Amino acid sequence: MISSIYITRELVDIPQLQAFCEEHDLTLTAKSQISFDAIDFEIAHPYDVVFFSSPRSVTYFLKKHPIPSKFKIGCVGKGTAIHAQRLGLTPDFVGSYSGEPLKNAQELAEWLGDRRILFPISDISQRNLIEFIPSDQVEAVIAYSTKSSPLAIPKQDVYIFSSPSNVESFMQCNEAPNGIIIAWGKSTENVLKAHSIHPNVTLLRSEESELIVALSSMFSK
Repeated sequence: MISSIYITRELVDIPQLQAFCEEHDLTLTAKSQISFDAIDFEIAHPYDVVFFSSPRSVTYFLKKHPIPSKFKIGCVGKGTAIHAQRLGLTPDFVGSYSGEPLKNAQELAEWLGDRRILFPISDISQRNLIEFIPSDQVEAVIAYSTKSSPLAIPKQDVYIFSSPSNVESFMQCNEAPNGIIIAWGKSTENVLKAHSIHPNVTLLRSEESELIVALSSMFSK
């Protein structure tokens, strides 16, 4: 019987999950294990496309650089695209496989063609997509830092890990979780497995709606 869920995101970022837990009378703990700070950066080369790999990359890039309408906007997935739209941007490309870096990179490369692309990233970015684009078309700028903010979490029935860095921070002050484990994409799954934690579910599109479908299936059994 599932009665409690923990997710490494803040409540404001997960409205669908919050509604699901209220509907099913579940206790929801939503606390990120990481925090962010802006970093000053300079852009060295001209570019045609700005690609955002997370909502934070949108926020911290726009703090420094407005984006004229002539530039194309790419987003890793729907969650990042929604955040970009809230900040006044219109995405031209939205990845279909944000939970599977290889598929997303192939899709991005095909759409990009020979245009130059700029990636605003975190200081600990795994650069999963960047390595699939020819180096003479790419510039990466570190727009923000990601810091561990480890929190001890009481035992839960379901643990949802939303990023590799959240896994690493969680493990600094918690034992390996004993419950249903959900990984928000392949990269997060790989880090969990490196800690000998094997997810029951891996979200391949890394979308909140996909998470709700996975949880709903557990209640229908």
